[in-house]
Amino acid sequence: MAQLCLFRCPRDLHDITTQWSLGGQQAKIALRLEQGHWFECTGASATTHILKPGVTGMEYQALVEYLSMKTAYKIGLPVAETEYRQFGEEPAIVIKRYDRKRLEDGRVERIHQEDLCQALSIDPSVKYTEQGGPTTPRIIELLRSTGANARENIYRFILYLFFNYLIGATDAHAKNHSLLLLADNDVRIAPLYDVASIAPYRSLTPQKRKPLRAALSIGDENRFGSVGSANVEKMVRDAGLTDLGLGSNMLIERFRAMADIVPSALNEIVDAHKDLRGIDKIAAPMQSEISAHCRRTVKRLS
Repeated sequence: MAQLCLFRCPRDLHDITTQWSLGGQQAKIALRLEQGHWFECTGASATTHILKPGVTGMEYQALVEYLSMKTAYKIGLPVAETEYRQFGEEPAIVIKRYDRKRLEDGRVERIHQEDLCQALSIDPSVKYTEQGGPTTPRIIELLRSTGANARENIYRFILYLFFNYLIGATDAHAKNHSLLLLADNDVRIAPLYDVASIAPYRSLTPQKRKPLRAALSIGDENRFGSVGSANVEKMVRDAGLTDLGLGSNMLIERFRAMADIVPSALNEIVDAHKDLRGIDKIAAPMQSEISAHCRRTVKRLS
């Protein structure tokens, strides 16, 4: 039986009970928004939003995720709709669920989705490639099986790879990419979600010892600061992407163009949110690190 219960916000959103928490290490709450009020859902009732207060130990991490997501939207990538809101003493990023549909009678219908670990029948405990999880070529092979949408799904996934690499999103593993099963023979890659730069907390400058790594590789390279045109060419070659009209020159140019515009897009997003609490602490290192990383990437793609 579907039921809604008015949500009483705790003083600290990190104090989340088991029944509210979603999968993953980060605290999350799935709730329903109705006429400006938040509700818990029981039975068959569907939630409409996910609230995330950020990762414990990383100051203002929810704000970093919000800025990362807004930057992706600014440059034209499909991305989950987000807000940054205050709940009592706790700020949180609020993500509108793209896997929901509001019907004319007010009911909320679920849209089936599978993250890429589910789609590949891989245990989520090995979601990272370096743990034995899905590799980029294996994901592209899966996306080839998505029928009429295969080319568009692969192209979008590659753009997601490029963006996550450019902003230093270290947690963009296979479980943080999904497929939407809209209807028979209509499978589409989901918008970006769970995208957050590590730049305010760790340098993206290349390091010989313990280099910072992306969760998924580009042409067998996942070290930040080490991906160049040869890696894009290898990805295209290994996945046989030219038969889909996704050639090396086109993808390298798209990668380079993205690296050119990401820093200015981030700057515009920061300027538009300069009054948010905490932005003075995380914005400057985020902007500096991402800008330098994008400049290095442009050189390696030349």
